[in-house]
Amino acid sequence: MKQTVAGLLIERYPPEKPKFRSSVLLVHGLWATGECWQTWATHFSNLGWDCRAVNLPGRIQDTSLTTLLDLNLDLAVEELARVVNSFSPSPVVVTHGVGALVALKAAEKTTFAALVLASPVPPRNAGIPRSRALKLLRLKYLPLMFLRRPFRIEEKDLRKTFLAPLPETLQTEISRTIIPESNQLVQELFQTHVDIEPGRIGCPCLVLAGGQDQLIPTASSHDIARWLGADFKEYPGQGHWIIEANSEPIVRDIHRWLVQNLGDRVLIAELS
Repeated sequence: MKQTVAGLLIERYPPEKPKFRSSVLLVHGLWATGECWQTWATHFSNLGWDCRAVNLPGRIQDTSLTTLLDLNLDLAVEELARVVNSFSPSPVVVTHGVGALVALKAAEKTTFAALVLASPVPPRNAGIPRSRALKLLRLKYLPLMFLRRPFRIEEKDLRKTFLAPLPETLQTEISRTIIPESNQLVQELFQTHVDIEPGRIGCPCLVLAGGQDQLIPTASSHDIARWLGADFKEYPGQGHWIIEANSEPIVRDIHRWLVQNLGDRVLIAELS
């Protein structure tokens, strides 16, 4: 079900029987749209969550390239904060990759019920060095970044870094969905320019890491969790694209963590 919320296109997955007052709002990373969350959103919906996957600016075909030329992290943060403010009560926000930076900055401006960061790109002031894989990608794509135009990552790089170790058939399926991305957002992956103030994030946080993530190694994600004062969970068989293969157990883990941390206040009254 598609709808527009605060000017952004949202993919909605309503549950057959709602159990929770807060919605789950899913925020994608680079070269992706809200459709990348279909598997997780379906699992959340089956557990009783009203689930929405947001499309950041530039994902709608007829305006995408023009919008992507102007899209930077500050604008993405403003747009996400506007969507979050349209919910009552505040939503649970679940993110991936660079989407984690967007959500962390938005959390400084508005209120989340909880925040889940899957394979998060570390903020600048966390003091966490970039992985070798990210440094090599930056060197390769530096000429394209100088052009300051939206671009796609090459499929071989996508498969080798973002999508490993997913099965070949799933890699092929995901590769077909990759879209051009804002040059300025890509720079946040290769060399972050944004600082986060952990003390201003007033909600429970959970960091998820794939044990085979080449872009954001497990140790980096663990360091982010400690720096934020967040809970941490590692999935040894997963890579950076943790939102696809064998995802139901991960969603169930998030669900249990949310119920434990939010308690009765998140339950619909007749269920509490």
